[in-house]
Amino acid sequence: MRTILVAVDGSIQGSPLLRYAFETYSDAEFIALSVIDPTTRPEEYLIKSKAVQWLQRKRAATDERQQTITELASEYDVSVSTAIAYGRTAGAVVDRSEQTAVDQILVGRRPHSNAVSDRLGDVVPRIIRRASVPVTVVRTSDEHRNATPPESVLVPVDGSDRALGALDHACETFPTANMTALTVRDTVSEFFEETDTTVWDEDTEPAQELSPWQQTRNERSETILQAARDRAEQRAVALDTVAVDGSPVAEISTYVEANGIDHLYMGRTGRTSYQRLLLGSTTMDVLRRCAVPVTVVPQPSRSP
Repeated sequence: MRTILVAVDGSIQGSPLLRYAFETYSDAEFIALSVIDPTTRPEEYLIKSKAVQWLQRKRAATDERQQTITELASEYDVSVSTAIAYGRTAGAVVDRSEQTAVDQILVGRRPHSNAVSDRLGDVVPRIIRRASVPVTVVRTSDEHRNATPPESVLVPVDGSDRALGALDHACETFPTANMTALTVRDTVSEFFEETDTTVWDEDTEPAQELSPWQQTRNERSETILQAARDRAEQRAVALDTVAVDGSPVAEISTYVEANGIDHLYMGRTGRTSYQRLLLGSTTMDVLRRCAVPVTVVPQPSRSP
């Protein structure tokens, strides 16, 4: 049975996030983790005596919230255990996920903010970068309800193992959803950036020069999509495939909104400095733009 760690914090819309979790993954076991971060206490509580008072109040509020979580789980007839951790939020969440060997982490963010980290600094990006399991980021509020479970799922693919790993996870988690694999092809501007046009003369036909490049690009995109079809077929999941031209972040975000996608899957690179830069420039930009839940799957995938 899948075990999911739900990060419940005062800055995150706790109840809507838990409702989303219980409705979407109703057959899972849950750990609801509340993190008390002493570094966030107001300046007036820096002295020891007042700091203790602040921690006591935070602990009392957390205990009350955990009772509410237990009652909510009973309403949904799901299995949940509650836990409290002290320390910086991102580290506490990732450490607990490793200690308890969970299969997935769920975190929330405010629905009307483009900042994936809200007032907790860069907590969401830190969790995504450090976690060894998939992390699902959900915009939640009492007014907005995400589709649970999702009826349509989008997985961008680029031929990499990380993208196929994300597709594996999507197929295994939501096998009955309308599943689409999207690949974004280079635009013609890429051809001109790669080509030394200074050697062209008045007899050069740009269309003839461009044709082989376009053919190679289109063949590559078809190879990428066929690999995705084969992967989904292995899991007996029907898969639609789409190829578009443009910038990955813009095209993924546009496709999600234009086609009523309920859930987006992204493959995550590793954890070197260069790979973190790639994560920040693509996955995080998509997270900022997309209102739907996004699951970021680390590489290598646990799926075969």
